[in-house]
Amino acid sequence: MILSIYSDALREAHQYQGISNDCGPFCGAIVMNTLLGTTLMGQEVAVEMSKPYHWGFVPIPRRISNWATFPWGVANLLRSNGLSARWKAITRVADLLAYLNQGKIPIVIIGSWRPLWSHYKILVAHDELQGWGFVDPAQMVPEIFWDSHARFMKLWKNLGCLSIVVNPTS
Repeated sequence: MILSIYSDALREAHQYQGISNDCGPFCGAIVMNTLLGTTLMGQEVAVEMSKPYHWGFVPIPRRISNWATFPWGVANLLRSNGLSARWKAITRVADLLAYLNQGKIPIVIIGSWRPLWSHYKILVAHDELQGWGFVDPAQMVPEIFWDSHARFMKLWKNLGCLSIVVNPTS
């Protein structure tokens, strides 16, 4: 089994998003509270992320309030708070395993086109038998929740194997 060196701290910083569509901002708050020692609340982060950031003179939306969060928005949030973070599509399984082994924190985005939905969660473990383990803001309790390899791969591939990786040591 591969277990993130941050798994306990991420579970301690876990916040339940309730019935909101704010999983991305909640994941951002969990990661920032873990790595920066802040006490940010996911709902406050969601409100802040509803404001665009600017690339030169061009406003770039980070999310659509009460509906969707863009991966570049979460990466921007983390970077604007001093963390090294980047988002990418077409992440490989080997990359996720390497991130865990290297002490990085991957946030993955799973979902479906029909019906249309997506969900952010923080990857903290991989086990050949149990599959992929997550700290998940959609869950009420701060435990590791497991998806089978088949279920995770299907839902992750649906959205182009999107990930955000946070490098705490950069």
